[in-house]
Amino acid sequence: MSGGFYIGLFAVLFLAIAIWSSMRRAGKKQHYDEMQLKIRADGYRLGYFVTIALLLVLLMVLDSNLITFVSPSFAIFVVMMIGIVTSVVYCIFKGAFFQIGQNGTYYIALCAFIGLLNTGMGILRILDGSLFENGVITFASGASFICGLSFVIILIALAIKKASMGSEVAE
Repeated sequence: MSGGFYIGLFAVLFLAIAIWSSMRRAGKKQHYDEMQLKIRADGYRLGYFVTIALLLVLLMVLDSNLITFVSPSFAIFVVMMIGIVTSVVYCIFKGAFFQIGQNGTYYIALCAFIGLLNTGMGILRILDGSLFENGVITFASGASFICGLSFVIILIALAIKKASMGSEVAE
């Protein structure tokens, strides 16, 4: 793996810890109510079943050698991210992503930063031809793009939910 990958990983980890730390120090008593906890459990269950179903499909596809342009580690990472994004988007649209009284600005900023940075790095890999290593997309070459794309999808879901909440308030 390249040094840029580790630098990016370190930067994202540092930013996440800094945001988490500042949110903790805010001192607001935030919590999920019982309905939100039920919705979050349903979201986790949905993400789990999506992941299991896609892993079964992936197992059959990789066993039959139908897909030869992605490495198994990259394919498993894609399946994992699809399961996570499914759970998160479900919770967003059901109103159980943010805690009661939570502003969410940190998460939106974090999603925008990680999503745009990683998607941009993935696009650069596509443009310079380094996405494929020996004709195969590997975890090291494609993970940043998938991670960025996942965060962009979450950011879009947050924007749609925020816009729909604004239209509900206007009515």
